[in-house]
Amino acid sequence: LLRRVYFLQELGVSDLMQLNVPLRASLYEAFARGRLPFWTDRIFGGWPQIAELQIGAYFPPFWLGPWSDPAWATSLSVALLMLIAGLSTYRLARTLGLAPFPALVAGASWPLSGQWLSHVVHPNLLGAVALAPLAFAYVEESKRRGRAARLIWLAPVMALSFFAGHPHMFYLSAL
Repeated sequence: LLRRVYFLQELGVSDLMQLNVPLRASLYEAFARGRLPFWTDRIFGGWPQIAELQIGAYFPPFWLGPWSDPAWATSLSVALLMLIAGLSTYRLARTLGLAPFPALVAGASWPLSGQWLSHVVHPNLLGAVALAPLAFAYVEESKRRGRAARLIWLAPVMALSFFAGHPHMFYLSAL
């Protein structure tokens, strides 16, 4: 499996092919063996794999897909993140008072924007920002009279954002 990944890696120089897919392949192999990937000696001469946030080992959308093909699983994860970002943005737009159709346009615009699509090679970055509009919606809703309890939902959303693998994007959303 890793030989196939290394072949794919030669096809393109990007974080996706040089870092994310090989790390994900090693992650999936460890999961298939029923263990957590604390260390791998098959990438970069040795790597503390589970400590590397870019692998997104703690982020559920990165657990998707056929375990035998990490490139396919990564593509599936990116598609799921686009859907999550669209739904999250739709929710924010509705919270801000937009009618359903303009909110739908907003929800489609964010995951299809140039900013989003230019980072398809960074699925962990996309995972960190896909839920940001939902977090903003919870904050916005909590400002309304009698809705302060909505902030309780902010914690799991922000935790998922952190575990996606780009902590600086989490910090920007938290600010």
